[in-house]
Amino acid sequence: MDVVQQKQDKQLQHQTQEQQHIREDQQEVPPQRPRQQNRWKPWWNSTADDEPNTGRIAEYPNGQGRSSPTTDFQDSVNSNNDNKGIWSKIASFATSRYRSAPIVVDDNTRYSQLNTEQINFLENEAKDIISKKSKSWCWYEAIPHISNSSNIIDSIDTPGIISVSGTGSAKCPLPLNKYPGEGGNPGYNVFINDSLILPSDNPLNFLHVQPLRTKVLNTIKNYYNFPNEQHLYLRQKKTALLKDKRIIIISVVGDLPEKYEQRSLESQRSAYYLSRKLSQNLAQEQPQRVLTLSFQCPLHNQDLIPTYKECVELLNHWAHLFKEVDSIFFVGVYHSVPLTLLLAKYIVQNNEVLEFDENTTVSVLSFQSCLQGYRFWDHSTDFTSNSYNNLGSNSSTNENDSNDHDSNNDFTTKSQQIKEKQLFQGIDKKQQDTLSKIKNYRRIDSSESKLVQDALDWLLFNWDTFRLTFFGKLYDNFMTISEKLAIDYNHPKILRNLWCNGKYMGIDLKNANNLNLDTDDEATSNINDVHVRTPNFESRLKIPTNRLFEITLWDILMITENLGYKQFIPIINLLSPFFISRSFNDYTLPPNIRKQYQNSNKIWLQEMDSKWKMNGHQLNYDQREGESLGSSSESLLPENISTVKDFLQFVQYQNEKSSDFVRIYSDIYDDDKVYKCFLYNTIFTKNPLSRKRLRLNIDLDTPTSILNTVNQYDLVWKIHDSFSKLIQLKNLPQREIPHALRLSISLNCFLDSTTSTSGPVFQRDTVEALRRLTEIWRTYQDWSPPTRGLKHLRDILSVLAMYDNPKNLINDVRRT
Repeated sequence: MDVVQQKQDKQLQHQTQEQQHIREDQQEVPPQRPRQQNRWKPWWNSTADDEPNTGRIAEYPNGQGRSSPTTDFQDSVNSNNDNKGIWSKIASFATSRYRSAPIVVDDNTRYSQLNTEQINFLENEAKDIISKKSKSWCWYEAIPHISNSSNIIDSIDTPGIISVSGTGSAKCPLPLNKYPGEGGNPGYNVFINDSLILPSDNPLNFLHVQPLRTKVLNTIKNYYNFPNEQHLYLRQKKTALLKDKRIIIISVVGDLPEKYEQRSLESQRSAYYLSRKLSQNLAQEQPQRVLTLSFQCPLHNQDLIPTYKECVELLNHWAHLFKEVDSIFFVGVYHSVPLTLLLAKYIVQNNEVLEFDENTTVSVLSFQSCLQGYRFWDHSTDFTSNSYNNLGSNSSTNENDSNDHDSNNDFTTKSQQIKEKQLFQGIDKKQQDTLSKIKNYRRIDSSESKLVQDALDWLLFNWDTFRLTFFGKLYDNFMTISEKLAIDYNHPKILRNLWCNGKYMGIDLKNANNLNLDTDDEATSNINDVHVRTPNFESRLKIPTNRLFEITLWDILMITENLGYKQFIPIINLLSPFFISRSFNDYTLPPNIRKQYQNSNKIWLQEMDSKWKMNGHQLNYDQREGESLGSSSESLLPENISTVKDFLQFVQYQNEKSSDFVRIYSDIYDDDKVYKCFLYNTIFTKNPLSRKRLRLNIDLDTPTSILNTVNQYDLVWKIHDSFSKLIQLKNLPQREIPHALRLSISLNCFLDSTTSTSGPVFQRDTVEALRRLTEIWRTYQDWSPPTRGLKHLRDILSVLAMYDNPKNLINDVRRT
């Protein structure tokens, strides 16, 4: 027993000596600067309930209260926006010198004293969580030399700082040499846009400055609580509004299972990509600095509130960035839009703590928003004829022949369940439960919807410079236009835009012989005669005559919506479902269409094989590595490729054969005009004279099925009623009705195409309204859409063909 006791005493003595050595080592660490705990405590440490609408959160996932953030940070971004200097100021710590000792990270840790092993451990821990997509994480970056930064794809190698919730980096952010998420392509990245934005890519084309007479009338109406200021007006000054300004971009993107993303959005981009893309479009505005915070969140398997708390915890490290900031721009996509609005409210509510004033511009860009949820549509929407890529279809294909009897509510419910099961195919139960809550936003009395309503209402009412821009696709397979643009959310400071893809308007860039450039020069009327020496090219592409009706109709509807004429919301709700089609998504093509596309593409690839292999035109990594970023020299084009037609065929051929060498970007997230439009909507518009609350519409117009006979009759009467209201509108902007898309081609860079505009003319008469109705009648006569839903809409609106001329139509609607 004595021997055992002696051994235990020796072990205890040895452990005591080791602990003494550790304490001595820790005492050698230089003392840290005192932190300003009281400065941030009211924001970051105040008590609150789980509901985020209070704007304050005290508890964190580990259950421990956070001490004050590292407010001893200094803004290390100099005039050249260099990241240097911030690394050494990151909170860091001293740990045990023994390899077997665990790494404990707390609020007192310092990065500068970490050894290589500890840094590697924390980096691997963060990257492991990122790969698992189980926690929210943030990437901070100061955009270097923004005026010269033209490359968006290769910027993935720019250094930044990462912070991952649930890891040591959540308390001790880690500097990395490059972005740790997915992205980047070693080959060529070609941006090809053949698109159109409705009502315009610039509010100067449909808004005007508020006249003194209107200002006086609105003031009187506001005094007597009469409706007033139904839309925004333009500023008097429209130049250099962001010059030498300090800007922060906060992008928030939620992860989605791959199959779900393909069947719903078709694709989305990372938060980092959106931040870089928006910062790229800020270059011409010449800001003093641009800082970005890109949040990637696990919204596919985690509810909104826990994710919100994770993001707030990560924001703790970047509070110092907001000091005296001039503009804060937010970007969200689909199910991350509610989270984006909650974060915007949280930051704005604490503007005094963050040291920016009420003049700071705050604006949100929403892609394909889920604020109105979604529902599935039970009509077959296959292409039947005249489809894009010149593909035919089996007109006998009809996946829901029994939809004419959709009056049975049980059938409707069962149909919704079947389609939801198809959407959730291949994902686990937890993800299904989380993602299924998105559809709850459709009910304005649901807890999900009320949470967002409260946040948005607070922002709209309390922050004068707040703006919200909704962007959605005109042609979609999943959500209607009303849903994506949250049409039932009414407020003057909400602007809405539609993005129209030429791919679904009968324009096939592979078959460039059929393209029709919109130019006054007869020598360039044929695509073969347009010669290019570099991959950068821009022009206008005429919209096929048989599809102009869709653009003409939605152009005037988007103008009335942004000018505050809410009487047209019912017709928008009725028309939206007809623009849903499985064929408007490459991943949801009907089997017969997919087979025809594959056969057609096989023939095309064989033709391109013989064409390009004979001439020896192949891209390789050696050629790519030898070029400077954003270069536009002639060497970027292989010999004998000197026309737009050849270049379009060549890059699409290479994209099909070797996507690692050539990758094409042509979605809504890649269009620079979208980001420019968002910026213009924000900086060119004047604050309303009085504060207004968010108003919600009760949607009683959206049909359950476009094939229901009652709904069809309702649509005929509603559109007739809408025409009668349209011709009564005065002071509509007199401008050209869109008849061409913007075609732009660029390689690895931003193609700036800003043009000055004098703005439209506004006359206080109904001349423009009558002209619009005349154009609707005229374009309908040639309308020949390809999808079953649009063909059905054409048949319903066949009443327009009964009028011999537009005058008869105008006289008829005047009598109602």
